[in-house]
Amino acid sequence: MSRLAFDRPRRSTISGWGFSVLVGISAVFLTNCDSLVDPDREGATDQVACWGEAGVAHVIVGIDLANAAVAKGQLEVAVAGGMTVDAYLWVDWREDVGKRVEQALSIIEEYPVQRLWLDAESGFGDPPPDDGMTAAERVAKIQEGVDACGSFPCGIYTRKEWWVTKTADANDFSHLPIWYALYETPPDFDDWYSPRNTKYQGPFGGWVHPTGKQYDSNLTAPPPKHLCDAVVDYNIMHVPDGPGVRFQAEFGKVAVVQANRETWHTVALSESFESPVVIMQPPSRNRADPAVVRLRNVSASRFEFQIAEWDYTDGVHPSETVSYLVVEAGVHWLGGGVLLQAGTVTWGHNFGSVEFSRPFRSTPVVLSQAQTNSGPFGVITRQRGATVNGFELRLQGEEGGSGILPAERLGYVAIEPGSGSMEGTPFEARRAPGMVTDSWYSVEFGQRYSDPMFVAAVQTFIDADPVALRYRELDGSGVEVMLEEERSLDAEVTHGSEYVGFLTIGDLKAETPPAPTGLDPDGATITTSSVTLSCNSIAGVTDYEFVIEYQTGGSWSYYYTYNTSTSSETFWPQYDDTRYRWRVRARNANGWGDYSAWAEFNFGDTGPGSPPPAPTGLSPSDETITTSSVTLSCNSISGVTEYEFDIDYYIDNSGYYSDYYTYRSSTNSQTFWPTAHDTFYRFRVRARNAHGWGEWSDWAGFHFGDGPGQPPPAPTGLSPSDETITTSSVTLSCDAISGVIEYEFDIDFYIDNSGYYTD
Repeated sequence: MSRLAFDRPRRSTISGWGFSVLVGISAVFLTNCDSLVDPDREGATDQVACWGEAGVAHVIVGIDLANAAVAKGQLEVAVAGGMTVDAYLWVDWREDVGKRVEQALSIIEEYPVQRLWLDAESGFGDPPPDDGMTAAERVAKIQEGVDACGSFPCGIYTRKEWWVTKTADANDFSHLPIWYALYETPPDFDDWYSPRNTKYQGPFGGWVHPTGKQYDSNLTAPPPKHLCDAVVDYNIMHVPDGPGVRFQAEFGKVAVVQANRETWHTVALSESFESPVVIMQPPSRNRADPAVVRLRNVSASRFEFQIAEWDYTDGVHPSETVSYLVVEAGVHWLGGGVLLQAGTVTWGHNFGSVEFSRPFRSTPVVLSQAQTNSGPFGVITRQRGATVNGFELRLQGEEGGSGILPAERLGYVAIEPGSGSMEGTPFEARRAPGMVTDSWYSVEFGQRYSDPMFVAAVQTFIDADPVALRYRELDGSGVEVMLEEERSLDAEVTHGSEYVGFLTIGDLKAETPPAPTGLDPDGATITTSSVTLSCNSIAGVTDYEFVIEYQTGGSWSYYYTYNTSTSSETFWPQYDDTRYRWRVRARNANGWGDYSAWAEFNFGDTGPGSPPPAPTGLSPSDETITTSSVTLSCNSISGVTEYEFDIDYYIDNSGYYSDYYTYRSSTNSQTFWPTAHDTFYRFRVRARNAHGWGEWSDWAGFHFGDGPGQPPPAPTGLSPSDETITTSSVTLSCDAISGVIEYEFDIDFYIDNSGYYTD
């Protein structure tokens, strides 16, 4: 190996969004110990231009902390010559690594450096010489440097035999880009992906895809060793798109109501794109009406969309949520070495072939969508035959239409399966593990997200019926998807199995607790008066949340949510002979984790007996209370373990009561201190025994304070009553009440054969 490991620091900031690849041309590395490319020297600009003619587009500048002027001069000339730039720093084990990184960052802060490469090496040889440190100590030193980078992008420069020997092949940094050295090899990555000598070649340290390789130096390269009069080392590297151009992407999530077919919603972009490609699908499925997302007016700074129902519907659709992804057309390398290609083509309802500008290493996930709106409302793109070289694409309208569609501009984004970072935000791209049908299919993400964006598309054309993708239950750990056919021709919506590909983007969730397990009861029948819910305890958890639902009318309805500091909760179900289900989640210092799966139990067959009757003998009733407190009471009921007192107060001149407070007591009385003076109050009571809560009592009222009195009694003498009216109108009346200023007549009508009245 060359002296690089000793005297050159490297740093590369490759945008967390992506890179386009310049393989075989390249990047050059400048030492920090020679005044190379001196900006004050005549001809320096010509020297950089010479590099460009030789195919160089990227410069990595070494940083000598004791002589910052050299690095600054090199950066200045390289940037002025139209080169993209990185920087490099050697990790000196004997010093404060974090401090050295901070000093390097201060030197390069005024330049458009894209990444700081941290050199993790210490001498050459086979095996590398011993520096007296353990593998754990070396990893800790490297971690100090990574931590000191903070939000500034950094990467690791090293050699395989050193890393494997000296760090015990640690994978602690596999989330960062890797730039490795392997001299006297071709300017490609074949030694990584197709190693012939696995001791020095091939993956290591948990890295899947390399970002760069240093394949020769000024010491070993064939003549001329100097490139355009500069002593350089030779590299291939995934770097930004080129001078003045970078990979751009924006993503987000919106929820809209589609009031009609004429309404379009606008998404304003924070940056200006040159050739944007927009993917905005699938929509959520809050209502079963089939719908797709249509785009129009895709421009440099904005685009418009609508939740478009198919042509045979009215076009009105309730709120749906949909994520969007906007990328610059071109060939790009994302953080983590994942290849992405985006572009547009123009054609209609026949399949056409799209050829990628650069072959992928594995079959990509392909997302596509019409960027224009020239034809019917319901239009989708369909794909098939994706390979590493390309795929086929077409438009498709509803089944009841003619099948002939005008040409549209179709956008596509193809991305290698894998995970990495996009504009500094984590992502994963892959196919759903199984085939999806018209039934809901659960997809589990490989990473946990705090609030993910989700874009996806059907990858195959196995069933030719028009179909759109819909989703529900999107959270940090997964989503459910299904294939939704439309009904323009017939009511049949069964769709054959298709493959689905997706891209999930979002900040990773802090290490929250896992979903609790060991839920009990699950599948049991409970005949006691109470039910204790429990799950396995989780270390470090401070709170548990139990969510309970009950079954009614063939569906589930919300019952109650309990929060507790322990992994169990006892409650007394109100509904007897009923099926309940429940789930639980846990919280630690980083927040709430995911919910568990649902557990179910039957509650009923509690034995002889029933809940207690409604309490009677309520006191005070029709009294004026002038003391500072009021004691509410009712007659005691045998076997009751708890009473609940529900109190309302009268809102002056409104005709309405408002909720005041609810007390629970183990006795049949409750004292409270009313806060609203000269006010009329009312209260009611219910009681609970081993069989549950009984019915509420009638309301009892009292006046608190020296006020003007109380609301009027219930009217009497209602007419008509028990009569048959055959005239065209009905006059309702009641006995007049002294002092009353307003009457309210509430009328219901009977629903035939239902046994019910309705308002």
